[in-house]
Amino acid sequence: MISLKEAAASFNKTIFTDINSENEFAGQVLPFNDSLRSGETSRRRILETSADVAVPDVVIQVETGEVFLTAKESVDFFRDYVVRTKRPIIPTDGNYAVKTVEQILDSSAGVTEWGTIHYTRREVLSDSSDYLGGYTAMLPSSAPVTAGTYLVNGANYYRASSDSHIDEFGFAVTELVNIPSALQTLDITVKGLYDPVTETSADVTTSSLCVVEERLKSFENTRMDYVKIEDGDYTVNTLHPCEVGDTVGVFSVVHKYLDGAVNVLHCRRS
Repeated sequence: MISLKEAAASFNKTIFTDINSENEFAGQVLPFNDSLRSGETSRRRILETSADVAVPDVVIQVETGEVFLTAKESVDFFRDYVVRTKRPIIPTDGNYAVKTVEQILDSSAGVTEWGTIHYTRREVLSDSSDYLGGYTAMLPSSAPVTAGTYLVNGANYYRASSDSHIDEFGFAVTELVNIPSALQTLDITVKGLYDPVTETSADVTTSSLCVVEERLKSFENTRMDYVKIEDGDYTVNTLHPCEVGDTVGVFSVVHKYLDGAVNVLHCRRS
């Protein structure tokens, strides 16, 4: 006669490994009962393993090579001992570089994480110009994301509009705003010293890397200024020193504050 634990282990036919392909373990993959609609959630599955198996945040299914994120586990008990552990898993859609805006501007590598990003909703509030929601990211629970951090995949830039949290299924999720054409090289014209004789200033123009975002998508709690927003206003982040009245591309700077080494500019078309 065998125990429930031994009987359950006999169904562990699917082989997984960690992201470095160094530590293999066996499990059973089952449908996720709540996945009743088509879309990203229908790709969730349940991974069951023996209780003594340590499952990493990111795993590879050896047979298919597919990479999965794993959620927090729950435990099946029988009387006073553990029979199985089970956790939701979801396929990733690629690597994302997690960076601050300063790391983007100084071309730092940031931290690379496996994850998945998909569109959820965009809700415009009648009393606010801000967009709430839009995209949701799922990343390893060991890689928390703070509001204002960017997730970068190729030319796709997403800004986290909230700190990541563990959802009801046990995944680490965060809300994102998609930023089209985020990284641009713009000419920044800084006013020089004023010459009272000629009544001109020796302006200096320098090309600089900038992160550009439509002002309507910049959340109020990250703007830190009180200049009224007009249609076509943008937020421009740059490491190049500049002040109110200077020119960035086709825009003039109407407000500025420093976030570390980053000049955060409220820009308006000249």
